[in-house]
Amino acid sequence: GHGDKLYMKIKNPGSIVTPEQRENFFKFGYTTKSQDKKSHGMGLARLRDIINANHGMIILSNETENEIIYVVFELEV
Repeated sequence: GHGDKLYMKIKNPGSIVTPEQRENFFKFGYTTKSQDKKSHGMGLARLRDIINANHGMIILSNETENEIIYVVFELEV
């Protein structure tokens, strides 16, 4: 097991994450959403800061299941 650490895996249908997107995903103000950009681009940057402050890790990847592409976040804190 993971001992006393919290492990989460979140999968959402999406598209292939490019190396450039991967680099920018956790920056404040970055969003892949097209409408109302001002209110997006904060959550993942905050999440990254919380994980870093607690010496955790976050992995962003893609998985394909039943021909559906997923964007996958794995967190351990």
